[in-house]
Amino acid sequence: MDNNPNKDTFIRPNANLSFPSQLAPFEEKKTKEFGLGLAQAIQNEWMYGLRTVNGVLNSKFNTMRIDFTQRRMYAKGLQSMDKYKEQFKSDGDKSFLNLSSKPISIIPKLVDVVVNGMVDRGYSVKATSTDPIGYADRIAYREQIESDMATKDLALKAKETLGVDISSMPIDQLPETDDELNLHMQLEYKQDIELSQELAIQEVFDENRYNETTDKQIKKDLTVLGVAWEKHRFVPERGIVVEYVNPENKVQSYSEDPYFRDCFYHGEFKMVPISEVLIEFQWLNLPENQAIKEQLASSAVAWWDYNLLAQSQRIKGTTNLLYFTYKTTRKRAKKIKQKATGEKILSPASELFDETTVKKNDFQRVTIEEEILMEGVYVLGTNILLKWEVAENMARPKSNKQKVIDQYIGCAPNRERGYIDSLVARMIPVEDKLNVLELKAEQIIQKIQPDGFIIDPDAIGELDFGNGNVLSQQNVIDMFFQTGSIFARSFGANGDPMYSKPITELRTGDSLSKLQAITVQKMQYMDMMRDVIGLNKMSDASTPDKDTLVGVQKLASLSTNIATRHILDGACDMTLRMAEAICYRVGDLLKYSDLKEDFARKIGVTSVKTLESIKNLHLYDFAIFLELELDEEQRAKLENDMSIAIEKGMMQVSDKYKVLRIKNFDLAVQYMTILIDKYQKKMQEQKMQDIQANAQAQMQSAQQAEQFRQQTLQMEVQAKGQLQQMINQGELQKEQVRGDQDRQTLQMKLQGEFQIAQVQGGVQMDKLQFLEDKKDERLDKASTHQSELIAQRQRDEDPKDFQSADTSMFNL
Repeated sequence: MDNNPNKDTFIRPNANLSFPSQLAPFEEKKTKEFGLGLAQAIQNEWMYGLRTVNGVLNSKFNTMRIDFTQRRMYAKGLQSMDKYKEQFKSDGDKSFLNLSSKPISIIPKLVDVVVNGMVDRGYSVKATSTDPIGYADRIAYREQIESDMATKDLALKAKETLGVDISSMPIDQLPETDDELNLHMQLEYKQDIELSQELAIQEVFDENRYNETTDKQIKKDLTVLGVAWEKHRFVPERGIVVEYVNPENKVQSYSEDPYFRDCFYHGEFKMVPISEVLIEFQWLNLPENQAIKEQLASSAVAWWDYNLLAQSQRIKGTTNLLYFTYKTTRKRAKKIKQKATGEKILSPASELFDETTVKKNDFQRVTIEEEILMEGVYVLGTNILLKWEVAENMARPKSNKQKVIDQYIGCAPNRERGYIDSLVARMIPVEDKLNVLELKAEQIIQKIQPDGFIIDPDAIGELDFGNGNVLSQQNVIDMFFQTGSIFARSFGANGDPMYSKPITELRTGDSLSKLQAITVQKMQYMDMMRDVIGLNKMSDASTPDKDTLVGVQKLASLSTNIATRHILDGACDMTLRMAEAICYRVGDLLKYSDLKEDFARKIGVTSVKTLESIKNLHLYDFAIFLELELDEEQRAKLENDMSIAIEKGMMQVSDKYKVLRIKNFDLAVQYMTILIDKYQKKMQEQKMQDIQANAQAQMQSAQQAEQFRQQTLQMEVQAKGQLQQMINQGELQKEQVRGDQDRQTLQMKLQGEFQIAQVQGGVQMDKLQFLEDKKDERLDKASTHQSELIAQRQRDEDPKDFQSADTSMFNL
């Protein structure tokens, strides 16, 4: 530092320099002296330090940067191996060490597993209007639905009778209970202005590639460093800008809040090209500021020297700037005028306005205390304050205009009294042990040599087998290496016995056992690495055992999600606060900025109605929240519960996928409960309908049976009547036939009798005639016999036989 030509212009940090008073009047806070004092106080708090034994400045800023840089090097597997080799050197000499210069690190894989697992967890930003207009619209819609629910029966009759749907929504989609109505309001009801706000937030995210860059980097910083930062601001020519902030360059006031919500100042260290500084701050180019301009150009070298930066870290043509914001308060004066009608008019007033100078009761002065942000740019190590002013575009919630939203949004989930813990910080000690083991194993492997032999030349001297074949010592050695067998003497050349072995194997050491011990220890350290951060073999991208059940793997993965959930919660909180800030800035952009027409067209390009809604966003106030997609644990629980419900017949399979489409776990559970209740009610109604249908069917069957019986009886009666009629007709016909027959018979009888009578009469007549004829014949015969008797007596003849005479006469 003594050789620095700019040492007279370099302002050394001073530990005794304090911050300006927060109670100073606002007129004093606006001065550059106040801003310069604040900037130098920040510099002293973070940049002041003493030299350490290694020649490093132990300032708060350098200590933080060294710690964060080390964690990032470990997370990428690029840490130096020198500190490990220090444990192997002898008397400070490492010239004989021939070990690897690059580590074999497991941390990068574990970091990727955690970060990528969280990046895959999708989310959507939701907006709900909380202003009176939006609230009134929501209440009116709810009351309309409740009215439709109350008149559902009437609507059904109207639709059945007239074919007209008089309800505000399809009758079959109307909620049936208050719980179902509440769920409908949360899941399905969305005002146009709310949809417009969600589109606006998403448009800003897309314009800044938030999900692809900032969000992913935030999750990685939370995993590696344990803290993450982002920033939002309004640039007139660019609109709303969302930027990633490197935690290595971030400074802020001390806070015990892991979300840094009570910090009164924030700052960011940047190495900026001098050319850009001269373009942004044009007043430096004025002739009267030439000395300041030269001091600006030389300030970087003095700063580097003070902080002992290596030449490789010095970027020529740049200077070191501190961009900072300061949260303070100011009084805003208002005057109230009351008219004769009682109407009161509120209007801005000058801070110098004195109500005693006007007529009594004409004007009344009121003062409002409000938060503001002051912005400044300071050249480190100098007295140059490039900028100090009230921030032009401050984000304020519509519900409380006196509050202001910080530009910087940060989170450190595991922060305790200034120390920021992280997953990588927990893994570093175990990683160091693993690398020492790797070097030790490498050292053992380097010292391993092939086993040798001790050969006794006397024992394998020339051997004479008595047949002229002689084996020399070389022949015996060749035989040994080729066949593994040798010939050796039991006695020496002088006849003394040989007590030594001709060939003895030389053991170089038990290196294999050492390597096995190192391998076992390495596996223990690997398990320790997973235990430290909550990962396990099932979820660290290693190959699980093939015999492990799928359910066990899922349970292990769920345990990992629980162990790293604080990181996801921190990232979600940052995204939520960024969405809220964008919501406030969108309203200001549409109200005051020249970019409002272009911005509205980008969002409402597909809908004129949406376009009109977007133009009125500044009139509304919104509650912003994130809707995370279901994680593996929640999804597995839902699927398991619904599978059980489906097996028991409590819900349908199609309802399962309706529930899984809902991203919010609590709403999904509530929706599942409603679907189960509705399905149970539906099944009960179906069961009652089935019972009624069965009863009606039985009744109809009985009626039909009775009808059939009556019809059968009627048919039987008819058949009997017809049969009787037929019988009667048959009898009648029979009687007729019988009568006819009788008549005919009688007639025939009469005719027969008449004929018989005729015959009999004829016979009788013939008989009488015959009798008469016989009588006449007998008379004639008797007369003849009498005559003959007379003649016989007269002649006295013999008695005559009249019988034989008659016979002979008949024979003739």
